[in-house]
Amino acid sequence: VIHPSSLYQPLLRSLVLPTALGIAFNHWAPAKPKATIQRLAPTISSFLIAVIVAKVIADVRLKASACSIFVFGKLLASLISLHLAGFALGFIFASNILTLESSQARAISIEVGMQNSALAVVLATSAVGASALAALPGATSACVHSLIGGALASYWRANDSSAFSCSHHNHKK
Repeated sequence: VIHPSSLYQPLLRSLVLPTALGIAFNHWAPAKPKATIQRLAPTISSFLIAVIVAKVIADVRLKASACSIFVFGKLLASLISLHLAGFALGFIFASNILTLESSQARAISIEVGMQNSALAVVLATSAVGASALAALPGATSACVHSLIGGALASYWRANDSSAFSCSHHNHKK
């Protein structure tokens, strides 16, 4: 039995605290360190996701049997489908229903498609705890959404440089 209270501490430590620190940093940090961190953050984030995935896979110690390869293949296919649907539905919803600009719809698409799989790993290892295997879907999902999201962002950047520029927006006070 998983008690809801066992989920609070991991949520606070892995979601609320980093979010609060990020908001505080963006609000109060001087411009130069903020620009440096914003430039380095995607690389640091990708590296940390890779470390989380490597740790989970090392803990699981998958044996190269036909059964485990088949199960992992099904997991991978499911996760690819899930994240592709998230990217597509996020873009369709933002552009067609919310009628947002293309650049805003793309940002929503990336955010929806790249939901926090690392949080799934944290919750699986802290709440379920009994098996490292419980964290494998979250770790694999983190890898999949990072690869697809990165490829999609690169594609959009290469095909429409204005999509990632804020200079064309009117900022009203």
